[in-house]
Amino acid sequence: MLPTLFLIGTLLAALLWVWLRSAPAPRGIEGEGLVGTVGAVSVAVPPGGVGLFAYVCAGRRVTRPCRSATRASLPVGAEVWVTDIQGPLLVVERTAP
Repeated sequence: MLPTLFLIGTLLAALLWVWLRSAPAPRGIEGEGLVGTVGAVSVAVPPGGVGLFAYVCAGRRVTRPCRSATRASLPVGAEVWVTDIQGPLLVVERTAP
């Protein structure tokens, strides 16, 4: 009896794992869906350098490396939006001067 219950439990756990892995990620966490996303600079971007872009998606804070579209510096807290994605870097621009 115990081996049968163990087998059934293992099978149900495997099915649950497959189902959870096949669920799509919320829009905006990865890929082209990020273009247009508004967030803030969480680590300052030096002129021509790289910093961190932070935004909230599905109730959680996410950060990604970014650089300025104009190669200008961006201070911590600056409100920016994603204009492009170049490899692992998000290209961001200030929402207002």
